[in-house]
Amino acid sequence: MEAATTAFLSRGYLGTSMDEIAAMAAVSKRTVYQHFVEKERLFTEIVLATTDEVDEVVRLVAESLADSKDVKEDLTELARRFLGALMQPRVLQLRRLIIANADLFPDLGRAWYERGFQRVLGTLATHFQRLTEQGQLQAADPVVAAHHFVGLLLWMPMNQAMFTGDYEPRAEADIAGDADSAVGAFLTGYGPVALIWFDTPRMMTGGRAQRFADIVRSLQPATLIDGRLGTEGDYRSTGDNVIPHEVSGEAWEVPATINHTWGYRKDDTDWKSPGQIAFKLIDIVSKGGNYLLNIGPMADGVIPQPSQDILRTVGRWLQVNGEAVYGAGRTPFGDELGEASSSGRPRRSF
Repeated sequence: MEAATTAFLSRGYLGTSMDEIAAMAAVSKRTVYQHFVEKERLFTEIVLATTDEVDEVVRLVAESLADSKDVKEDLTELARRFLGALMQPRVLQLRRLIIANADLFPDLGRAWYERGFQRVLGTLATHFQRLTEQGQLQAADPVVAAHHFVGLLLWMPMNQAMFTGDYEPRAEADIAGDADSAVGAFLTGYGPVALIWFDTPRMMTGGRAQRFADIVRSLQPATLIDGRLGTEGDYRSTGDNVIPHEVSGEAWEVPATINHTWGYRKDDTDWKSPGQIAFKLIDIVSKGGNYLLNIGPMADGVIPQPSQDILRTVGRWLQVNGEAVYGAGRTPFGDELGEASSSGRPRRSF
């Protein structure tokens, strides 16, 4: 079998004779025919025997995604190992051999696909379905998602090998690069999107706003839509820097600035103090809201130093007092319980 495999892979089906196989195996032609009545049967046995190698790939899929907690990390690890296994020279040569003889042996090509590649796709689809149910993916059709994942992974390196006949083992860094870019593209399309934040829809009709909402709902059913689209969202967005005076039972948030502008302006140096930021955070949380605090990076992407200092100061305060903020519910006392002093420090009421 090994001699026949080597002969078929190097010379193709039509270019290989039983005499050559016997010579390479160092046996008589009669011995070969005692085991295989004809060349076609020998070729079929060799091709179908390789589907057992797919078991290793199926095992890789099952092991990598069985109890995934970090889908990006696990898919990346799977992609690297998957690509490494399928880009082996012998596997590439066999794939090309089967494709080249698909017209001659259509049933054989179909059997190889069903026993091999289709099994891998089925295993992937099963795990993608489970990940979708867990909210880690958004795959409306897990089978199509499996095809997309494998297609993104194999399209570039596999086509290059198939068309050029270059079966040299790929460098580990090249495999990692191809795998990582494929996972990134896949998760861009299938990864869960937590929130889409639309700003005030100026000059947008209600019908257009609803179409945007419908698109989001159809592609990412679990995605939150803010309250500024011009149609009903999942929560209410107040005016800029506007904190309601009363407690609210609905979901809401306050979009706010750390000075007076949303983008970076070098002439806007009127920064809110750490005390003011901390107070606003407490005030909003106590009324059942979310504090959507904006920062305006400079042109080079660096966060202005005053913003860094303010946020780090509030962060240190939260390290000590975070239990009173994170996961806290609405105050049972109703109206606002205090206001900021002239120093910017919270003034407590008891």
